[in-house]
Amino acid sequence: MSSSPTCPFCKIAAAYPPISPSTPTPTSTSTSTSTSSSPPENAPVSSDSDSHAFLILSTRHVLAFLDTMPLTRGHILVVPRDHYEKLGEVGVHVSREKL
Repeated sequence: MSSSPTCPFCKIAAAYPPISPSTPTPTSTSTSTSTSSSPPENAPVSSDSDSHAFLILSTRHVLAFLDTMPLTRGHILVVPRDHYEKLGEVGVHVSREKL
């Protein structure tokens, strides 16, 4: 997997490992009653402030998260996990997953 140390999307991809779409995300009620000290499944593995995101989807090839500077309410960014300079470089397996 290629990444760029200066790319904010690469930092987010590194901080959030892939999660199976069938894995339930913890709710606020289940988190407060849980006795486990492990972080939620969608918590970042890095404490870097550049890598924090409100994650919506985290698969093997694609991430989706809310934009920190949204153009409209609910603005979501869908990005590949690998670093690409141009959209034309994205392979079929990644493109298929983004649709």
